[in-house]
Amino acid sequence: MALINTILLIWLVILPKAHAIGQINLNIETLSTSAWQLKNVKVSAENLQSSQPGISFAADQMSSSAPFDKLTLFNFKCAELKHTARYFECTQGSAGLTLNGLTIIIPKLNLILSDTKSSLRIPELRVGKGRLKITGSGQNAHWQIKLTGQSLVLTEFKNFFKCTELSVKYGQINFDAVLDGVDINPNAISVKARLRDLDAQTKSGRYAAEGANIDGKLMADKIKNNWSWQSHTEFKQGALFIDPVYIAAKPQDRKSVL
Repeated sequence: MALINTILLIWLVILPKAHAIGQINLNIETLSTSAWQLKNVKVSAENLQSSQPGISFAADQMSSSAPFDKLTLFNFKCAELKHTARYFECTQGSAGLTLNGLTIIIPKLNLILSDTKSSLRIPELRVGKGRLKITGSGQNAHWQIKLTGQSLVLTEFKNFFKCTELSVKYGQINFDAVLDGVDINPNAISVKARLRDLDAQTKSGRYAAEGANIDGKLMADKIKNNWSWQSHTEFKQGALFIDPVYIAAKPQDRKSVL
């Protein structure tokens, strides 16, 4: 039986029978398995006299094993919880998320963690002025992450990407991306993106964009430790400078530049 359920059962057994208990609250410093770890856990069991009692919890921090070991949740709350020693499922959850130095507040999430299969679904969250949808799944060593971004402002991601060779003054991006991999290694990437109103310049000054609208596709597959890349870029509006070529386009123009 699951650890929390066992604790609740023992508690109910040792309590005097004359007392009707409607709710139990537990505080647990650390709760961990081979798949996940929770810190400073608060568990609440309600409607104990009902045939379907409800269990909810909150935790200061949650971390997990691969493929989601680079992701940490904090202020993690779950309205509906199912778990065993090797299985954890949270629906109607909320949390803060940190990934490579980027912090995002998640108003709604669904999460499943186990030794062999894991999944994460964030239907919609605000990232600055834009929106992001994240779906991740893993089975044994294989994993897939799907990202959909809308109206994301590039300057809000400076600290996340830390690109010293490119200076971005402004730009918005919409994109759909799929990443597949094994263990910690990606082996396939697919990206469709739309850049709008891009103002940027490389450190060398050899490449620059001003008010540029650009559509792009990128596909990559890893075969025998070598990457095979395919890309297509369509320049629709604004100005591009690719030393020594200067390109300007009106809204009705379309120019394939790569």
